[in-house]
Amino acid sequence: MPSVLDRFPSASEVLESPQIKSLLGQVSRSTVVSGVSKFLEELRSRASEATGVKLPTAAELAERIASWITLRHGERAGTVINATGNLLDPSLGGPPLPAAALEALVVAGSGYFARPHAALASAGPATEQAAQLLCRLTGAEAALVVHRHAAAVLVTAAALAGGREAIISRGQLVEDPDGQRVDAALAAAGARMHEVGSANLTRLDDYSAALGPQAAVLWRVQSLSHDQSGLAASVSLAELAQLGTRQGVPVVEDAGSAALVSLESLGAGAAPVLGDSLRAGASVVIGRGDGLVGGPTCGIILGRRDLIEKIAQHPLYAACCADALTLAALSATLELYLDPERFGADIPLLALLATPLANLQNRAERLGPQIAATGLATVEICEAQAYLDSGRVERYAVPGVALALSPVGRTVSQLSDLVRESHPAVIGRIDSSRLWLNLRTVAPCYDVPLVEAFERRGAEKHPSSDPAPPPVEE
Repeated sequence: MPSVLDRFPSASEVLESPQIKSLLGQVSRSTVVSGVSKFLEELRSRASEATGVKLPTAAELAERIASWITLRHGERAGTVINATGNLLDPSLGGPPLPAAALEALVVAGSGYFARPHAALASAGPATEQAAQLLCRLTGAEAALVVHRHAAAVLVTAAALAGGREAIISRGQLVEDPDGQRVDAALAAAGARMHEVGSANLTRLDDYSAALGPQAAVLWRVQSLSHDQSGLAASVSLAELAQLGTRQGVPVVEDAGSAALVSLESLGAGAAPVLGDSLRAGASVVIGRGDGLVGGPTCGIILGRRDLIEKIAQHPLYAACCADALTLAALSATLELYLDPERFGADIPLLALLATPLANLQNRAERLGPQIAATGLATVEICEAQAYLDSGRVERYAVPGVALALSPVGRTVSQLSDLVRESHPAVIGRIDSSRLWLNLRTVAPCYDVPLVEAFERRGAEKHPSSDPAPPPVEE
């Protein structure tokens, strides 16, 4: 008696089907071939264990396999529509790169890349372009670029305070959105942390009293994710810098996700600026390229030439310095700032900030009815604040417009999970039993994919986390 397995189409048969051939323009041939083989292998395994099975036809199989490969490939690609209302969100990676940075990555990655021996803005013709541009845009004497913000904190602390004291306010012993704690970073660098003040009140006298022979740096943290209100007081950077100058102790400010230039014209006037920290008297300023700078993931170190040289000479710097691709992408991003009339449009993160409210309202009025038509939710258009980062600090809020979705036939968590599992994934924010999609953080190029994600999920009678349909039927 012939086995059910004898009636199986071969992999070559399936590969010749129109449905599978159409994938080759979107997915590599090796991905398609391995996907077909894996699907058929699983199908054979299930069929061999079943009785009285009805096999799908070759055409049905091809259609199922094509859908399965497309969805799995999209999941691996990890495309996400950020509708959280947080312009910077570590759970979603860094901000989208400018087109110029993407082009620079292709050029730098397509061949060998001439890397200079020095990373200082004073090093002459061999200077890294990124360091030169950073100095030009911020007024720093010298600059370094390392592969992550955490690396910038670590190598700066090790070079300037290793084996000695870093004096810091207790109110600034924070954890950043990446999960890095200031105290842990300073300890890992070999610095002895000297805490001053209290969790909510630190005065200049507290710093003065802590300055002794072992004091190496006065360390200050500025964060978009943390703010103090009520009975709270801290020492300004200018006051701290004056104290440091009198006592001969440098001031290091970790400015985190601070912007490269003032963003007041884009509607984020409260955003901290790297150059402002230098002008206020900081000896060294640490920032991140994937913050409000809008560039690739990297750490930025700016400041006095002698201190930057000391950091560059520390053994940790060789392990932390940025690679050629990062430097190429950062340089291309920084060059956009040289045209003050264009940078707000050419850098995607800043373009989101610059989008007029009227534009967001018009898009909401167009997208809301389309999403409601899928039957997944009713939609209300609401004013909603967006924030510079996931800390959602009120003074770093910017006005926005959101679609507030009330789910139909499921809970708000189920609706959120449903569109999170779509391709591209749609990430919103749950509040008051509704799913909020804030258009301030959604680029216009994602309007169509956003609606399509809901349409695909609305068309599914039984949405499942398993993209592969049952291969055989009893």
